[in-house]
Amino acid sequence: MNVDLDIKDFALKNNRKFRLEELLVSLFNSKVEYSLMSVHNAIQKMVAKKQLVKVGDDVYEIAESQKNGFRTEDSLAEKKLYSFLKQSFPFAQLCAWNVKELAYFTQHVPMVNFVIIEAEKDVVDAVADRLNEPDKRIVLKNPSLETMEYFSSSKKIIVVKNLVSQGPLDKTDELNAPRLEKILVDILCDNEFYFLRGMETVYVYQKAFDLYDINVKALKRYASRRNKLKEVESLLANIA
Repeated sequence: MNVDLDIKDFALKNNRKFRLEELLVSLFNSKVEYSLMSVHNAIQKMVAKKQLVKVGDDVYEIAESQKNGFRTEDSLAEKKLYSFLKQSFPFAQLCAWNVKELAYFTQHVPMVNFVIIEAEKDVVDAVADRLNEPDKRIVLKNPSLETMEYFSSSKKIIVVKNLVSQGPLDKTDELNAPRLEKILVDILCDNEFYFLRGMETVYVYQKAFDLYDINVKALKRYASRRNKLKEVESLLANIA
């Protein structure tokens, strides 16, 4: 749940401007539960950050220049996994995130919740073996489409796959995570994103570009590395 993003989404659907009453009705009729106080506080903070502009009595408009850079949520679970693996593979390039963060970008897809660990090809097997040690985990290494569909309802899934070199990453000491440009290409390539097909993918791209500042050059460069440049260019043309 992210009330800031839901407010922005509502504004964009209403030509960037909205009345507070209309926003509250929309939010309270949705499946997401926000308190009245949390919505008011979010609006005040967004106005203070100049993400929203108050243009009348309880009327707000999203600032034209305001698009945030996307970063995956640095949850404790992913940080722990990343730290756990770094102890065993201190020199390996790793990346970790949870696909539940894609739920906000989708329209009809049910909630998905599993972790993706990407590692350099020469250590993928070792990383998967290391993660397999606790009995309660289900570790899927470069899974097939059939495998992903079979385990889709299972809990505590970790997908381990090859990390494509020179992919767009956000790097910190605590966690390396994919940038949105990388995610938008990977969903076209990899079996773990089996739940995104057809118009759902178009919807993801549209919402991503509506809400976030995306480096198109980086997106196309990575798409070219993954042999998906034509598909990405077609999607960009559809959402223009």
